[in-house]
Amino acid sequence: MRLSRHITESELRKHLASLPRKKAPGPDGLPYELIRSPSAKFCHILLQGVNSALTNIRQWPEVWKSGDIRFLYKKGSPVDISNYRPVVLLSAIYKIITAVVCSRLSAIAEKYGLLADQQEGFRPCRNTNRQIQALYDCQVSGELS
Repeated sequence: MRLSRHITESELRKHLASLPRKKAPGPDGLPYELIRSPSAKFCHILLQGVNSALTNIRQWPEVWKSGDIRFLYKKGSPVDISNYRPVVLLSAIYKIITAVVCSRLSAIAEKYGLLADQQEGFRPCRNTNRQIQALYDCQVSGELS
């Protein structure tokens, strides 16, 4: 299993479908809705570009490594900066490529047992409820003081 191998069209479509809806585009200006369900021809072009980036590019474009910082209003007085939450808008293509690399790293980590069994968060078929229960049990039994 290699991180830099070519991806298939079905793998690409899976990652495209996971892009968020109704979100502002990043510095590339490419709206996610435009590429979530591409035509066969457009998907082929995207597939070639992503595969080229994964296997051939030695230095990724600067726009892929930067983001636009925006502040989202939460609540309270709109003139108080603490009532805003910063978010970073990333390039759509960069998000796809990093999603591919992330899913491949996760698969490698699972296959070779690189993560501790206690690592529950951000793993397939797991969640943190088991760890919360273990902490609760330790507290009840007096192991945590």
